[in-house]
Amino acid sequence: MRQIVGPAVLVIAGGVVAFASQSMSARILTACLLTAGAALSAYVAVTLTRELERRAAEQEATHAQMRESSATAERSRVALTAERRFLRQVIDINPNFVFAKDRQGRFTLVNQAIADVYGTSIDQLLGKSDAEFNSNEDEVEFFRRIDRQVIESGRPLLIPEERITDASGSVRWLQTVKCPIIGDSGRAEQVLGVSTDITDRKRIEVQLRAEGVRVRAMQRVTAGLAAAASPAEVAHIVASEGASVVGAQAGAVGIMAADGHSFELLAMTGVSEATFREWRVFPNTPGLPYPDVVTTGEPIFITNRADYEARFPALAATLSAHPTLSAFAVLPLTIEGHVMGGLSFDFTAPREFDENDRALLTTLARQCAQAIERARLYDEAKRAHRDLLGLMTLLVHFA
Repeated sequence: MRQIVGPAVLVIAGGVVAFASQSMSARILTACLLTAGAALSAYVAVTLTRELERRAAEQEATHAQMRESSATAERSRVALTAERRFLRQVIDINPNFVFAKDRQGRFTLVNQAIADVYGTSIDQLLGKSDAEFNSNEDEVEFFRRIDRQVIESGRPLLIPEERITDASGSVRWLQTVKCPIIGDSGRAEQVLGVSTDITDRKRIEVQLRAEGVRVRAMQRVTAGLAAAASPAEVAHIVASEGASVVGAQAGAVGIMAADGHSFELLAMTGVSEATFREWRVFPNTPGLPYPDVVTTGEPIFITNRADYEARFPALAATLSAHPTLSAFAVLPLTIEGHVMGGLSFDFTAPREFDENDRALLTTLARQCAQAIERARLYDEAKRAHRDLLGLMTLLVHFA
């Protein structure tokens, strides 16, 4: 544009100077030149204006595109933020453990469930490893070994059972699926894991196995009681096999003497011979477990050692001699409303004695009482039979 404007200005300026100094013919020529210069200037002005308008339009279009791009970018940012918030809510609502780790074992993604189990926050977990929140070295090493196996093999893996110690020190059981995450390089750079807490299922399985052990032990008790021919045999079976059924360290069966002044232990298992001799016969004195259950007809369940000491202070010396004793149960042996004695079990750990425990102990006491009474009647029948044979022998002898 400057190439057009410059010469036009020079033409006009030169024409003006020449017009002032020349003759008529020269002035006519100069006037033509000035007219041509003016026309050229007008053309230049119009062209310049159009060029400026075109550039202004292009600039406006560019600004409009930039504004649209900015608006699009903002919409994308808002949509991305909303999507991330939605995905965060989804994985945080999920009660399962959802996580991702890099090759160094550092968390790159965690949900709230993992933060809760480790007693921290999501932000605190990101970029950290299990070792910084779990003091159990065996568990941490197991996690790392499996993570590396999945990343190196590039194949998913199901872990049927694995344990994790939470922030409170409690052990939880997990069933976990781990899958490799393929990076831009085409190889696995991270591992994605989803773990389901199967602690309750594991607990039920353990309970079912324990219940199976109990059932088999109860079958042995029942079979043994059916074959027992004396109260002492009955007492030994219930004290020994019964202790196995309920998970007790020791068991005992005591019968009150006919005069009601004392008790005799028919059997006592899980203790030393000296302890058995010490308690073989003891007085019917209030404030002792057996006298109390015979008097009230109600079982006694002591859940911990402190309660035992508070309930039976007269047994302080006995407790001191048995430092592992932590819980105790004694149940009345009742036949047709008459309490003949008691059945007791000692436990080495505190025990709450839930509904199932109490039902099982009550069943043992009932079977024990019935078997002792049956054996007692059998003994009486044998003695009566012997007496009758003796009498018949005498009659024949003197006939």
